[in-house]
Amino acid sequence: MKKVVTIAAGLLFLLASPQDGRAQGQPAKTPSRAATQVQKTYTVSGTAIDASTRKPVSYATVSLTADSTTLPIAAVVTDGEGRFTLPVKRAGTFALHISFTGYTTATQPVTVNDAAPALKLGEVTLDPGLTTEEVTVTAQRPLVTADIDKITYNATSDPETPTLTALEMMRKVPMLTVDGDDNLQLKGQGNFKILVNGKTSTLMARNYKEVLKAMPAGSIKSIEVITDPPAKYDAEGIGGIINIITNRKTNNGINGSIGLGTDTWGGVNGNAYIAASLGKFSLSANYFGGYFRQPEGTADGRTETYSSTEARYLDYTRIQKGNGVNNGLSLEMGYEIDTFNLLSLSLNGYLGNFDMSGDMLTATYTPDLRPTTSYDNRTSTRMNFGSVTGNIDYQRTFRKPDRTFTVSYKLDYNPNTSKYDRDITGTLNYPTYSQRSDNRAAGYEHTFQADYFDPITKVHQIEAGVKYILRPNTSKTEDYRRDDGGEWTPDNSQKNDLDYRQHIAAAYASYLMKLSKFSVKLGARAEYTVNDGTFRLRDGDHKLDNKYFDLIPYATLAWQPTQMQTLKVGYTQRLSRPGIWYLNPYVNDLDPSNVETGNPRLESEISHNIDLSYSNFGKIYNISVSLNTRLTNNAIERVTTTLPDGGLFSTYENIGHSRYYGLYFYGALRLLQNKLSFSLNAGTGYTTLNANDGSGLKNRGWSGNGYLNINAQPWKNGNIFAGAGFWSGGVGLQSKSPTGWYHSLGISQGFLDKKLRLSVSVSNPFRGKMTYGWSSFGPDFEQQSHLYQPSRSLRVNLTWNFGKMQNQVKKARRGIQNDDLKSGSGSQQQGIGGAQGQ
Repeated sequence: MKKVVTIAAGLLFLLASPQDGRAQGQPAKTPSRAATQVQKTYTVSGTAIDASTRKPVSYATVSLTADSTTLPIAAVVTDGEGRFTLPVKRAGTFALHISFTGYTTATQPVTVNDAAPALKLGEVTLDPGLTTEEVTVTAQRPLVTADIDKITYNATSDPETPTLTALEMMRKVPMLTVDGDDNLQLKGQGNFKILVNGKTSTLMARNYKEVLKAMPAGSIKSIEVITDPPAKYDAEGIGGIINIITNRKTNNGINGSIGLGTDTWGGVNGNAYIAASLGKFSLSANYFGGYFRQPEGTADGRTETYSSTEARYLDYTRIQKGNGVNNGLSLEMGYEIDTFNLLSLSLNGYLGNFDMSGDMLTATYTPDLRPTTSYDNRTSTRMNFGSVTGNIDYQRTFRKPDRTFTVSYKLDYNPNTSKYDRDITGTLNYPTYSQRSDNRAAGYEHTFQADYFDPITKVHQIEAGVKYILRPNTSKTEDYRRDDGGEWTPDNSQKNDLDYRQHIAAAYASYLMKLSKFSVKLGARAEYTVNDGTFRLRDGDHKLDNKYFDLIPYATLAWQPTQMQTLKVGYTQRLSRPGIWYLNPYVNDLDPSNVETGNPRLESEISHNIDLSYSNFGKIYNISVSLNTRLTNNAIERVTTTLPDGGLFSTYENIGHSRYYGLYFYGALRLLQNKLSFSLNAGTGYTTLNANDGSGLKNRGWSGNGYLNINAQPWKNGNIFAGAGFWSGGVGLQSKSPTGWYHSLGISQGFLDKKLRLSVSVSNPFRGKMTYGWSSFGPDFEQQSHLYQPSRSLRVNLTWNFGKMQNQVKKARRGIQNDDLKSGSGSQQQGIGGAQGQ
């Protein structure tokens, strides 16, 4: 029987043993025993042989483990003739494991010492077949595995895992990159969802950077990268999923980390992580907090309105800065009732605020540049936000491995308040007045879910589940206007209260057939959505009663000629439900030059996605190439028209015919036994957009992005990295986004047996200010805007790890994940550059 090559398995542990800095021949008066051991080189070598055919077993995984842990301390891959040589850092007795697909793992004790520094085992035989005991107890997982719908990085198979943070681990994962500002990208995109054990996390959604910095990589079992989410995930139109699977080991003990950091913008941050277990009970806690500053930035722009004479041109300049505080805490608890029943509970919360102040000067001009109006708009905003999330899971397992039944409930509560003050000073043909707006909002989310997974045989697998989500939301706003006497009086002209409920009922089922080289996965997800609410506005109540039913198919065909190569083609649909800011008919005219409103008649946006990809995970390299297309016939597009005074009016419509054709490449190269590595994410795409409402609006163009990362360990416990990236502007129906580039450098050093780590990094060291440019257009207007933002910053972080690194909370294998909602208004997304509706 032809054996499947598993080169990717050996990527695990190619880190070479660091050499002692002293010359080998340097004399010493009285060398200690420890010093002699450091200088000594130990090796274990041999040849893996098929027990029945006596032929060598190529590319098998060979690893050494100590008696007290299953985490490998060294590993290599056999060469084409089955030969291997394992470097060993210290003398002692170890367990040698040789594993390969289709064979029972061979395990035998080995001893290296000064008398036998180079142990030669000769031939080590592997018997065809597998046993449950060997797979579950002694077999070592490959570092990277490719399944039909995901790529998995097995962190427990990486000897460096105990010394890293979760964020540092992300740099090793295929398809993922981390830039100098600690921003994650999936296939070069920032449009992804992070799940923890298959469940959404409020902390990850709010501030994944700080959470991942505080989490030791030793708490992670594996990281799954899912670029085409199958039927079991919500059908929302996200670009992909990063699913972090934490360790389920419950050895008695405690471990954790504490970190502190600061930056040259005046920000400070801290984090702490602790995990403990005692018998059947386990607990972990993760905290982060800090103060951050957004340095002062400036923006300017011009809108030309062809149909206006008094306001042919509208110009603005703006200055804005901000600062804020954030705090996050998460708790994970697990109790193993017995071998087949597990109860797990998670709680997390977030509390923060953000203060922002700005000053914008606006003026209009005639075609011959004669000023007609002008005013100064000073703003001050205070936002307080928080969230509390609780999740409880019950998991039932069975004697058949991996067969599970899980029932889950999740509660989210998100209170938010905001206070907005605006002082308008008219300087030419414009009134002077002051406004204030106080908003109190609260959102709840109740989620009930049940999942069943059954690997019927080695060839056939099924899974199915049901889910119900209830989202009640309330919002009440009190608006005031300062009268001539300086007193604040109620202003009902800005009334915008909301009482809103969303119901989502879903069910899914999928089937997987996995043959020796071919796999087929089919599935479908049905979702029924009801939006029921009342908008209480200045002109009366507006009822919202939208209902959607969507049936989402999923199909993927994969061919694996070898264990390291996968060629697959897939088709699925994705949804983008309009969020509350898209639906709210409130007319926001607090910025008179940029008026916007939502559209309660919007329907779900449905896209058809087709993807063809090839991946090859070799011993020293990773390659992935994909071609994909996305077709949408009712895309939700922001539609902008002009106002008589030269300002812009924006809303949303299901009018877009969108076509996207993309090419993506990921490559990684590891040299010098993993001491030097390169990774590249690069993609480009062509988009065409056409409005179907008879307006004649259309746009098309290229977009792209890329990021190159270089990582090296030139000395013991030291690490340096450099990265550079670029992005080119995306295309909207009436807009073109900015282009830009960035770069970063960093260095870190471990002390005290890597328990203490000092990291220093700088973002854009050779570029002090970033310039972004937006353009938008319509039948009767054209607009150009620019944003100038400080970009150079230096960060220093200090992290202390303590305790054992194997003891983690045991959790249910499946749980709730709400991969949700196309949300946010245009003004929220634009930041400082949004003064003119970019």
